[in-house]
Amino acid sequence: MDSGPTKYLFTTYSSEDGALKTLRFNLAGGPLSAETITNGVKDFDIDVDYGFTASAQLYAVYIKSDNAFYSARSVANSTGFGLGDEHSFGVAAEECAFTYGKGSTFVSYVGFFTGNHYFAPNSGYNTPAGWQPFQTLQAGTVNESHYITLRAERKPYSNYRVISIASRRAPVGSGPLIGRADIVSYNGTSSRALATAPDNNSIVSWHSWAPKVDGSTTIKTSFVIQNARDLYTIDYNNGNWVYSDVISDQSALSFPNGSAVAGDGNNNTIAIYCSGELPTGVFFDTSRSALGVSENVKSRLSFYPNPVESTLTLNSKSKITNIIIYDMAGQKIRTFQPDSKSSVINLSDLIRGTYIMQVNIDGVVENHKLIKK
Repeated sequence: MDSGPTKYLFTTYSSEDGALKTLRFNLAGGPLSAETITNGVKDFDIDVDYGFTASAQLYAVYIKSDNAFYSARSVANSTGFGLGDEHSFGVAAEECAFTYGKGSTFVSYVGFFTGNHYFAPNSGYNTPAGWQPFQTLQAGTVNESHYITLRAERKPYSNYRVISIASRRAPVGSGPLIGRADIVSYNGTSSRALATAPDNNSIVSWHSWAPKVDGSTTIKTSFVIQNARDLYTIDYNNGNWVYSDVISDQSALSFPNGSAVAGDGNNNTIAIYCSGELPTGVFFDTSRSALGVSENVKSRLSFYPNPVESTLTLNSKSKITNIIIYDMAGQKIRTFQPDSKSSVINLSDLIRGTYIMQVNIDGVVENHKLIKK
């Protein structure tokens, strides 16, 4: 909630025991407050009414452990707390996605039993009585839908346009996932192919973001190519799609325990990939340059050759305390403690592939992609 006299930052998460919780921080200096929205949640999505001085509400949809699908909203002008007005959609869901437009909200879900991908609008600030009947975007008997995301242009309900994106494939459960976008408007729906990965790879981990500006038609999306572990962004604006360059180094990504998110800061695309496997966890790049792992900060280390066949030489202006080699599953493979500014390490027994080399230089940790040939 980033306009008005008081500004709040929210983090909403599902804990290990399934409790859906919200943390709220007053950007004026605190306090940090917490609230449990509901329990027994296995999937959820949220958005906020950015018109802070109006209803100032936080909205949520969630799927509980029995697969029942619900929506909820915070009390008006409660600065995001006191979520209630729980509404049961009366359906069983596998995945869900949610977005706020301008006074209106929208939801999509994948049916737990049917596999159908559905969409529904709500003209009145997520009010339980405002939900319209669901329409089918894709029948599960035609294509499976996975990794769904939903984002609305910032327009009134009478002129809404919502971008629904999913990775889809034939329902036999094999073959690559292809990214497709459904453009859902007040007057109808159109569909188009959005991303296809080379070499029989799949498109996974969709996310989307829209600026909190009235009338904006700008939407940013991101996805990951599964086996190559490359992170891409795609820009959408008023019906037009523009492909961005890949903005990640593949060694920074580790599937499947991760998710990609897209955003914007000072008119530059931002993408973050959160890995559950690599020890360093979170990687951050911007579209201003195609950054690799070691390029996110000014490196204090030089090393060669890369790719390496047998021995690797490392040099630094400060003492190299230790070197740890991880495979792409996050397993520690080798540890070296040179305790000097220069070191030569033997990697001849490593199998061919890509690794993460974590180097501690006088207490500063750097991560570099290392290729063994």
